[in-house]
Amino acid sequence: MKFIQYIIYSILIVFLLGPFFAFFSTKFLDRNFLYLLAGVIYLVTTVKILEIITGSGKVIIPKYLKFYGLFVLYTVLSDIFIVGKSIDFKYFYSSDYIASLSLLFLVENIEITSAFKETCKKIFLFVVTIALFVIIMQELVNPYFFADPSFYSMWPGMSRDELQLPSIFAWVEGVTVNISFLAMLSLLLGEYIPLHNKVKIFNLYFWGGIFAFLSKGRSIMINFLLLFFMNFMTGGITEKFKKIMVWALILLIVSVSTVAVLKSLNVPVDEIVMNRILEENAGGLGSGASESRILSFFVFAELFPEHPVFGKGEFHTFGEVSGDFELQTLLVGKSSQIHVGYLSLLYYYGIVGGLLYFLFAYFLMKDFYNVAKKTSRWGPFFVFVGFLFINFTLVYLPLYDIGLIMAFVFHNYYKKESEGSGGDMDNGEKNLVYANS
Repeated sequence: MKFIQYIIYSILIVFLLGPFFAFFSTKFLDRNFLYLLAGVIYLVTTVKILEIITGSGKVIIPKYLKFYGLFVLYTVLSDIFIVGKSIDFKYFYSSDYIASLSLLFLVENIEITSAFKETCKKIFLFVVTIALFVIIMQELVNPYFFADPSFYSMWPGMSRDELQLPSIFAWVEGVTVNISFLAMLSLLLGEYIPLHNKVKIFNLYFWGGIFAFLSKGRSIMINFLLLFFMNFMTGGITEKFKKIMVWALILLIVSVSTVAVLKSLNVPVDEIVMNRILEENAGGLGSGASESRILSFFVFAELFPEHPVFGKGEFHTFGEVSGDFELQTLLVGKSSQIHVGYLSLLYYYGIVGGLLYFLFAYFLMKDFYNVAKKTSRWGPFFVFVGFLFINFTLVYLPLYDIGLIMAFVFHNYYKKESEGSGGDMDNGEKNLVYANS
């Protein structure tokens, strides 16, 4: 039914504008935006399943989604039988895993039209522009400018040079700033690079450089640099070599321009580099935040052998009172958690849960790579290159994030159009697909 499709479109647009809806729901309703959205997602998912059962629709479950579903089921079983959690309504609407699985099921079982994709691109540009403006204001005027105050409570005692800035994204969730902005940038670049729209491409890299630096998140900075590799994914060896030379020069220009603009705005560039990136005031890269990552490996090596197959269970959640006393004792106050996503995955869910998640990641990247290679649209693929990378430095395993979900939306569009399952592609896109077929 077209009605369900438009409802799902509406959910995706609300999610895409999540920082603004989350601000409203937090300030005026005193409700968590993601929880409210999850309730709507479950309702629509139920209707969609009933539509399929009655025979008026077909079901599409890609291989990656099957393994993600099995992993999500395993987390639920772990919570029930290992952690001993009560499975009630609150459990479901507060579960990022279940909400993301339901939303991905909906995305895979609707048609993404060219008109909807173009609408999303316009919203991307709007969100990216506002996010850039806000983070500049947070650096120059007040770090609390349109920021969720609770975000800064996670980083007590930090100087202005070290303090990470969330822009508009902390209203949704603290980790969102690490993923969503660059994900939107990646999807826009994936649209513009094949069309050789040099002005838009340069502007996006320039904006991204400013945002990444002002965020003071090292994972964001590294992921931003990874986006330059998107330019080298097509062409022969000679053409790729020429692109490397050209984009090395462009990267230099973007870097110099970013530093020049920030210094002209009186941003303490040198202090941020020394105190946040190089952590000189904390004793260098082997200390400070880096020390918590190193500590994670020692703690993991100590505790993982005690529950290797099925895992210890997620007794410990960042930002909440921990029920994992062994883990807290070994962390000795130097870290809030095992600060490497894949180590946390294996510690919580063991080899069984880890294997399911790694199979999901493998089939997802394989599918995304094959579609990108055929269509020359590398945006969704690089979103997940970045996502898989940040879990070496952060802990965020579910897919309930604005940028991640939108990557699936665009991948859905590219995949179905490359398979010739729709006639909704514009001439430029058709030429790209045919040229790479």
